[in-house]
Amino acid sequence: MTIAYTLNDTFRLLPRPQIRQLAQHDEADLRDLLLGLDGPSRASRFSGTMKEASLIQYAHSAISSAAFIAGAYIDGRIRGVVEIYDSAGGDFSEAAFVVHQDWRRRGIGFALLQVAQKWCTESRRSTLRMVFERCNMPMRKLANKAAAQIDLLMDEIVADVEIGPPGANGANPFLAQPVADLAQVFKVHAGRECR
Repeated sequence: MTIAYTLNDTFRLLPRPQIRQLAQHDEADLRDLLLGLDGPSRASRFSGTMKEASLIQYAHSAISSAAFIAGAYIDGRIRGVVEIYDSAGGDFSEAAFVVHQDWRRRGIGFALLQVAQKWCTESRRSTLRMVFERCNMPMRKLANKAAAQIDLLMDEIVADVEIGPPGANGANPFLAQPVADLAQVFKVHAGRECR
């Protein structure tokens, strides 16, 4: 599945990513992205250190167990991913993001956030939750862009993005214009994104 959005023209991203849902055959792409992360990026994404064997196992598990997982591709290589998992109680869906350190501050994280919100809207999820360390400034900026409700819990931030019903532009004002059909090619803007 390739995803398309109509966004505010004041934003530009060159080259523009193609964002598509990942499947089992994309596991190697996800694995390579995770293995290519530097130490601080791994620690930030996984709240601690992760050995290579653990990252390989994680990639396999994420592809098979996420409710939704999408990758941002530029020049045929994956540069970022959003994973969405449903909570046990069904109260919310939790999103986890990773953008390769060499491709941050180019709007990829924000583009992935919009894909996540679109998927939640069409899947009738009411809340998209992001949980991250308090010192993770790129995720704090992303949560702010999404107008998320922020709660501080110990050393973590819980950021909830309310999702609107299908057909609406979403309950959240961060979508500048209506969202286009999921079958079109994805076009995004160049916002400042993860470190």
